[in-house]
Amino acid sequence: MEVTTGDIIWITTGQKPGYHKADRSPFIVLSSEKAGTALVCPILPESTSPENEVVIPKSCVVSGFARTDLSEVVDLEEVTAVSAGFAGDDAVEELAVLTGR
Repeated sequence: MEVTTGDIIWITTGQKPGYHKADRSPFIVLSSEKAGTALVCPILPESTSPENEVVIPKSCVVSGFARTDLSEVVDLEEVTAVSAGFAGDDAVEELAVLTGR
């Protein structure tokens, strides 16, 4: 799966011991890294750390708060990732300022 900065994706990881189903969570792409990987941060439903967050507007398929301090590199070939749209130019610009990218 190819992704670009600002894409919103749902990532499903494998089933964890003690759980009946896999975890599925929304993320926003901060940048595409080497082939098959991307730097992403989770989109949370509630504000928990305003100084580290960018608001994803309600006009998006997935809205909430992108937590840049929880960013991680994900190998898109090792998880199931499904595109959910684009966060919008304003969110991308705020992410760039907050992360220095």
